[in-house]
Amino acid sequence: MQKARGERAAERVPLGYAADLKTKQLVIVEAEAAVVRWFFTEAGSGKPTAELVTRANALRLVTKNGKRDNWSARAVLRLLRNPVYAGRRPDGAPAVHTALIPADLFERAQNAIAARKTRATTTRLKVDEREDPFLLRGLLLCQRCDRTMTTSMSTSLTKKTAAKAPRYYRCRTDGCDGGQVAATDVEGMVRDALRRPQWNWPDSAKERLAQLASMWDVLWPQNRRRALAEAFERLTWRSRTRRLLVRLRSEPSPEAPATS
Repeated sequence: MQKARGERAAERVPLGYAADLKTKQLVIVEAEAAVVRWFFTEAGSGKPTAELVTRANALRLVTKNGKRDNWSARAVLRLLRNPVYAGRRPDGAPAVHTALIPADLFERAQNAIAARKTRATTTRLKVDEREDPFLLRGLLLCQRCDRTMTTSMSTSLTKKTAAKAPRYYRCRTDGCDGGQVAATDVEGMVRDALRRPQWNWPDSAKERLAQLASMWDVLWPQNRRRALAEAFERLTWRSRTRRLLVRLRSEPSPEAPATS
Protein backbone atom coordinates (compact mmCIF):
# COMPACT_ATOMS: atom_id res chain seq x y z
CA MET A 1 0.00 0.00 0.00
CA GLN A 2 1.13 3.54 -0.74
CA LYS A 3 0.47 4.64 2.85
CA ALA A 4 2.55 1.81 4.26
CA ARG A 5 5.42 2.80 1.98
CA GLY A 6 5.05 6.46 2.97
CA GLU A 7 4.10 7.46 -0.55
CA ARG A 8 1.66 10.16 -1.53
CA ALA A 9 -1.73 9.12 -2.84
CA ALA A 10 -3.91 11.92 -4.20
CA GLU A 11 -3.63 14.53 -1.50
CA ARG A 12 -3.54 18.23 -2.16
CA VAL A 13 -0.12 19.57 -3.13
CA PRO A 14 0.88 22.19 -0.53
CA LEU A 15 2.80 25.41 -1.06
CA GLY A 16 6.52 24.66 -1.43
CA TYR A 17 6.03 21.42 -3.34
CA ALA A 18 5.00 20.10 -6.74
CA ALA A 19 3.95 16.59 -7.76
CA ASP A 20 6.55 14.75 -9.84
CA LEU A 21 5.02 13.97 -13.24
CA LYS A 22 6.25 10.36 -13.20
CA THR A 23 6.20 9.25 -9.57
CA LYS A 24 3.42 11.62 -8.38
CA GLN A 25 5.49 12.16 -5.23
CA LEU A 26 6.28 15.57 -3.77
CA VAL A 27 9.37 17.47 -4.88
CA ILE A 28 10.49 20.81 -3.44
CA VAL A 29 9.89 24.02 -5.40
CA GLU A 30 12.53 26.37 -4.01
CA ALA A 31 10.78 29.62 -4.93
CA GLU A 32 7.74 28.58 -2.87
CA ALA A 33 9.78 26.78 -0.22
CA ALA A 34 11.38 30.08 0.82
CA VAL A 35 7.93 31.39 1.76
CA VAL A 36 7.16 28.29 3.85
CA ARG A 37 10.49 28.46 5.66
CA TRP A 38 9.87 32.13 6.41
CA PHE A 39 6.54 31.33 8.06
CA PHE A 40 7.97 28.54 10.21
CA THR A 41 11.03 30.53 11.24
CA GLU A 42 8.88 33.50 12.31
CA ALA A 43 6.31 31.29 14.07
CA GLY A 44 9.04 29.27 15.79
CA SER A 45 10.52 32.48 17.20
CA GLY A 46 7.20 33.28 18.86
CA LYS A 47 5.60 35.69 16.39
CA PRO A 48 1.78 35.56 16.72
CA THR A 49 -0.35 34.58 13.75
CA ALA A 50 -1.87 38.05 13.36
CA GLU A 51 1.57 39.58 12.92
CA LEU A 52 2.55 36.90 10.40
CA VAL A 53 -0.55 37.68 8.34
CA THR A 54 0.14 41.42 8.39
CA ARG A 55 3.79 41.07 7.44
CA ALA A 56 3.17 38.35 4.82
CA ASN A 57 0.65 40.57 3.06
CA ALA A 58 2.94 43.60 3.37
CA LEU A 59 5.78 41.58 1.81
CA ARG A 60 3.34 40.29 -0.81
CA LEU A 61 4.35 36.66 -0.22
CA VAL A 62 2.83 34.38 -2.82
CA THR A 63 0.18 31.74 -2.03
CA LYS A 64 -0.21 28.39 -3.77
CA ASN A 65 -2.72 29.84 -6.23
CA GLY A 66 -0.24 32.55 -7.19
CA LYS A 67 -2.03 35.40 -5.44
CA ARG A 68 -0.38 37.99 -3.21
CA ASP A 69 -1.82 40.08 -0.35
CA ASN A 70 -4.16 37.14 0.18
CA TRP A 71 -2.98 35.60 3.47
CA SER A 72 -5.47 35.10 6.30
CA ALA A 73 -5.06 33.72 9.81
CA ARG A 74 -6.78 30.50 8.73
CA ALA A 75 -4.43 30.04 5.77
CA VAL A 76 -1.33 30.67 7.89
CA LEU A 77 -2.43 28.24 10.60
CA ARG A 78 -3.26 25.60 8.00
CA LEU A 79 0.25 25.94 6.60
CA LEU A 80 1.95 25.83 10.01
CA ARG A 81 -0.01 22.75 11.13
CA ASN A 82 0.71 20.72 8.00
CA PRO A 83 3.00 17.78 8.94
CA VAL A 84 3.95 17.33 5.28
CA TYR A 85 6.54 20.08 5.72
CA ALA A 86 8.34 17.99 8.34
CA GLY A 87 8.60 14.99 6.00
CA ARG A 88 5.38 13.24 7.03
CA ARG A 89 2.14 12.29 5.40
CA PRO A 90 -0.99 14.41 6.14
CA ASP A 91 -1.99 11.85 8.80
CA GLY A 92 1.39 12.20 10.52
CA ALA A 93 2.86 8.90 9.31
CA PRO A 94 6.45 8.89 7.93
CA ALA A 95 6.69 9.86 4.26
CA VAL A 96 9.20 9.36 1.46
CA HIS A 97 9.35 12.97 0.28
CA THR A 98 12.06 15.38 1.43
CA ALA A 99 11.18 17.47 4.47
CA LEU A 100 11.07 21.20 3.80
CA ILE A 101 11.85 22.21 7.40
CA PRO A 102 13.61 20.43 10.32
CA ALA A 103 11.41 18.46 12.70
CA ASP A 104 12.47 20.57 15.69
CA LEU A 105 11.38 23.78 13.95
CA PHE A 106 8.01 22.21 13.15
CA GLU A 107 7.57 21.29 16.82
CA ARG A 108 8.54 24.78 17.99
CA ALA A 109 5.87 26.24 15.73
CA GLN A 110 3.25 23.79 17.08
CA ASN A 111 4.19 24.63 20.67
CA ALA A 112 3.92 28.35 19.97
CA ILE A 113 0.46 27.89 18.44
CA ALA A 114 -0.68 25.74 21.36
CA ALA A 115 0.60 28.25 23.92
CA ARG A 116 -1.42 31.06 22.39
CA LYS A 117 -4.66 29.10 22.64
CA THR A 118 -4.73 29.81 26.36
CA ARG A 119 -4.42 33.58 25.86
CA ALA A 120 -7.34 35.97 25.66
CA THR A 121 -8.49 36.57 22.12
CA THR A 122 -8.09 40.02 20.64
CA THR A 123 -10.91 41.95 19.03
CA ARG A 124 -10.95 42.72 15.34
CA LEU A 125 -10.10 46.17 14.11
CA LYS A 126 -13.12 48.45 14.08
CA VAL A 127 -11.73 50.36 11.13
CA ASP A 128 -11.19 49.30 7.56
CA GLU A 129 -7.72 47.77 7.17
CA ARG A 130 -7.01 50.34 4.47
CA GLU A 131 -7.51 53.10 7.06
CA ASP A 132 -5.53 51.51 9.90
CA PRO A 133 -3.46 54.44 11.25
CA PHE A 134 -0.60 52.24 12.52
CA LEU A 135 1.80 52.66 9.62
CA LEU A 136 4.37 50.22 11.05
CA ARG A 137 2.00 47.49 12.26
CA GLY A 138 3.83 44.19 11.84
CA LEU A 139 6.95 45.95 10.49
CA LEU A 140 8.67 47.62 13.46
CA LEU A 141 11.17 45.48 15.39
CA CYS A 142 12.61 45.96 18.87
CA GLN A 143 16.41 46.25 18.69
CA ARG A 144 16.91 44.62 22.10
CA CYS A 145 14.99 41.37 21.51
CA ASP A 146 14.48 41.39 17.70
CA ARG A 147 10.73 40.81 18.12
CA THR A 148 7.93 42.71 16.40
CA MET A 149 6.61 45.58 18.49
CA THR A 150 2.88 45.67 19.14
CA THR A 151 0.47 48.56 18.72
CA SER A 152 -1.13 50.29 21.68
CA MET A 153 -3.78 52.94 22.31
CA SER A 154 -5.46 54.27 25.45
CA THR A 155 -8.85 53.59 23.90
CA SER A 156 -10.38 51.18 21.42
CA LEU A 157 -9.27 51.76 17.84
CA THR A 158 -12.21 53.02 15.79
CA LYS A 159 -12.53 55.26 12.77
CA LYS A 160 -13.28 58.16 15.12
CA THR A 161 -10.36 57.61 17.52
CA ALA A 162 -7.81 56.67 14.83
CA ALA A 163 -6.95 60.29 14.06
CA LYS A 164 -7.13 61.71 17.60
CA ALA A 165 -6.13 59.22 20.31
CA PRO A 166 -2.40 58.90 21.17
CA ARG A 167 -0.85 55.83 19.60
CA TYR A 168 2.26 53.85 20.61
CA TYR A 169 4.42 50.92 19.58
CA ARG A 170 5.45 48.75 22.52
CA CYS A 171 7.72 45.79 23.08
CA ARG A 172 5.82 43.24 25.17
CA THR A 173 8.45 40.49 25.14
CA ASP A 174 8.96 39.06 28.63
CA GLY A 175 12.21 40.27 30.14
CA CYS A 176 12.87 42.87 27.44
CA ASP A 177 13.08 46.54 28.39
CA GLY A 178 12.59 47.83 24.85
CA GLY A 179 9.88 50.10 26.18
CA GLN A 180 7.62 52.08 23.89
CA VAL A 181 7.74 54.90 21.36
CA ALA A 182 5.04 57.32 20.27
CA ALA A 183 3.72 56.27 16.87
CA THR A 184 3.89 59.81 15.51
CA ASP A 185 7.59 60.04 16.42
CA VAL A 186 8.81 56.82 14.83
CA GLU A 187 6.48 57.12 11.83
CA GLY A 188 7.92 60.60 11.28
CA MET A 189 11.40 59.07 11.22
CA VAL A 190 10.25 56.73 8.47
CA ARG A 191 9.01 59.68 6.42
CA ASP A 192 12.40 61.35 6.95
CA ALA A 193 14.15 58.22 5.68
CA LEU A 194 12.15 58.52 2.46
CA ARG A 195 12.73 62.26 1.99
CA ARG A 196 16.36 62.33 3.17
CA PRO A 197 17.98 58.97 2.34
CA GLN A 198 21.46 58.10 3.58
CA TRP A 199 24.27 59.57 1.47
CA ASN A 200 25.88 56.16 0.88
CA TRP A 201 22.73 54.44 -0.41
CA PRO A 202 22.73 53.51 -4.12
CA ASP A 203 21.29 56.10 -6.51
CA SER A 204 18.71 53.58 -7.71
CA ALA A 205 17.43 53.18 -4.15
CA LYS A 206 17.32 56.94 -3.63
CA GLU A 207 15.23 57.30 -6.78
CA ARG A 208 12.75 54.64 -5.61
CA LEU A 209 12.41 56.27 -2.20
CA ALA A 210 11.96 59.71 -3.76
CA GLN A 211 9.19 58.34 -5.97
CA LEU A 212 7.48 56.76 -2.97
CA ALA A 213 7.76 60.04 -1.01
CA SER A 214 6.16 61.95 -3.87
CA MET A 215 3.18 59.53 -3.94
CA TRP A 216 2.86 59.20 -0.17
CA ASP A 217 -0.08 61.54 0.44
CA VAL A 218 -2.34 59.80 -2.08
CA LEU A 219 -1.70 56.25 -0.84
CA TRP A 220 -3.99 54.33 1.51
CA PRO A 221 -2.26 53.44 4.82
CA GLN A 222 -2.43 49.79 3.76
CA ASN A 223 -0.50 50.57 0.57
CA ARG A 224 2.02 52.67 2.52
CA ARG A 225 2.81 49.67 4.73
CA ARG A 226 3.21 47.46 1.68
CA ALA A 227 5.52 49.96 0.02
CA LEU A 228 7.68 50.24 3.15
CA ALA A 229 7.96 46.45 3.38
CA GLU A 230 9.14 46.37 -0.23
CA ALA A 231 11.65 49.18 0.28
CA PHE A 232 13.13 48.22 3.65
CA GLU A 233 14.30 44.84 4.86
CA ARG A 234 14.28 45.95 8.51
CA LEU A 235 12.85 48.83 10.52
CA THR A 236 14.27 48.56 14.04
CA TRP A 237 13.58 50.79 17.05
CA ARG A 238 16.61 51.35 19.28
CA SER A 239 15.19 52.47 22.62
CA ARG A 240 18.55 53.32 24.22
CA THR A 241 19.35 56.06 21.72
CA ARG A 242 15.76 56.76 20.60
CA ARG A 243 16.71 56.14 16.97
CA LEU A 244 15.18 54.21 14.13
CA LEU A 245 17.56 51.88 12.28
CA VAL A 246 16.67 51.18 8.67
CA ARG A 247 18.09 48.62 6.28
CA LEU A 248 17.34 48.72 2.58
CA ARG A 249 15.90 45.59 1.03
CA SER A 250 18.39 43.64 -1.09
CA GLU A 251 21.23 45.93 -0.09
CA PRO A 252 24.37 44.54 1.59
CA SER A 253 25.17 47.76 3.47
CA PRO A 254 24.78 47.76 7.27
CA GLU A 255 21.89 49.32 9.12
CA ALA A 256 21.94 53.09 9.22
CA PRO A 257 20.03 55.32 11.63
CA ALA A 258 17.23 57.39 10.17
CA THR A 259 17.01 61.06 10.99
CA SER A 260 15.51 61.59 14.43
